[in-house]
Amino acid sequence: MNARNVLLTLRDVEPQKGEWCLPGGFLEWGESPEEGGTRELFEETGITAEAFSPVGIYESRSGNRQHVLILVYHVTQWKGEPLPGDDASEVRWFNITDVPELAFSAHEQALAHVIRGMNQ
Repeated sequence: MNARNVLLTLRDVEPQKGEWCLPGGFLEWGESPEEGGTRELFEETGITAEAFSPVGIYESRSGNRQHVLILVYHVTQWKGEPLPGDDASEVRWFNITDVPELAFSAHEQALAHVIRGMNQ
């Protein structure tokens, strides 16, 4: 895909089941953020990240008193074909000008940050 596309997953679990989001998840004990991000990307999409750079850190608060920090990476080189796995029922490339509403506001913020950077 070209640089103006983003890979999204359709959530197959709560919260926000049936809504689109960036691939991601939680770190396992002893993982670095980069290792966890690479693992989660592969588990949810079948894509193996080969080169990536940080986009930013965002926060998310949920109604059940959880406060989560979200580290977002821009994957610039990868291998594999996207296939849904783990927590996703579907994986699809979207043009950044035609992205559906995302399940989490932090994901919306991160994508807006990337788009602003591309337009500068």
